[in-house]
Amino acid sequence: MTDGDLRQLVAVKDMALAAGDAYLLLGVHAPADDVEIRRAYNELQQLLQPTRLRRRDLGNLRRAAERVYESLPRAYEALATKEARKEYAEHGGMKAPWAQHRRRELTEEQLYHADPASLGDKRIEAAELVHIRGVEFVAKHQLDRAEKHFERARNLDPDSAIHALRLGWTIFKNPFRTHEQRLAAARAPLEHAAAADPYNPNVRYCMAKYWAEAGHNEGYVRELEAVLRCDADHELARAELSELRARNEEARSRRKPRGIGRFLRTKKRASGAGSRG
Repeated sequence: MTDGDLRQLVAVKDMALAAGDAYLLLGVHAPADDVEIRRAYNELQQLLQPTRLRRRDLGNLRRAAERVYESLPRAYEALATKEARKEYAEHGGMKAPWAQHRRRELTEEQLYHADPASLGDKRIEAAELVHIRGVEFVAKHQLDRAEKHFERARNLDPDSAIHALRLGWTIFKNPFRTHEQRLAAARAPLEHAAAADPYNPNVRYCMAKYWAEAGHNEGYVRELEAVLRCDADHELARAELSELRARNEEARSRRKPRGIGRFLRTKKRASGAGSRG
């Protein structure tokens, strides 16, 4: 695994940790059994061992790698057995053994209906809990419900890039909206995420995909270049930018002969007219 691939992996796992998604953190799906979950856990533990990471170029993601590594045992504990996975599911996607106490401290009224200002220090925590429930609805393909949860999380913590990114991306991928509705509603939260976390390659890549879908070639190129400034080894961005430049160059080369041809024909007519005069 290259350093660029490792940075991308750490960024994704750190987002999974922020979302409280133990399945995404370990890289397994809900139907996974004990053996598959244990294998995924062991592979990540070996890959992210601090002693091994000292020799790798993680850029500004070294602390994120430490957070992910420290959280792996707790995520594994939440999914290790069939009984643990059942308890995990019953608590709305929370990592049951290590976060149940947080759920008891906040009521449904506080999570979904209270004025954010009234929650005081619990506002950020409430946003995280609501966000986690939104992730669960995404996993169930209930994107309309997920949108509402991410919107509430964003209202609770308006400065957060992760809540804005999740909201914008969920809207952007929601098949129950028309193309125009998706583009119109997703733009503001995605741009907010990019402004809040401008050096996050995953955020900038989401913006690039937005501009590609909108047919905005300049925006697409600009964001792909921003991704590569954040992470020079981002393979998807590099491949897409290379392909885009090749297409643009091919389009220019097809236009060029026609332009020369028109110039030569014009010159020929002008010289012919001069000789007749």
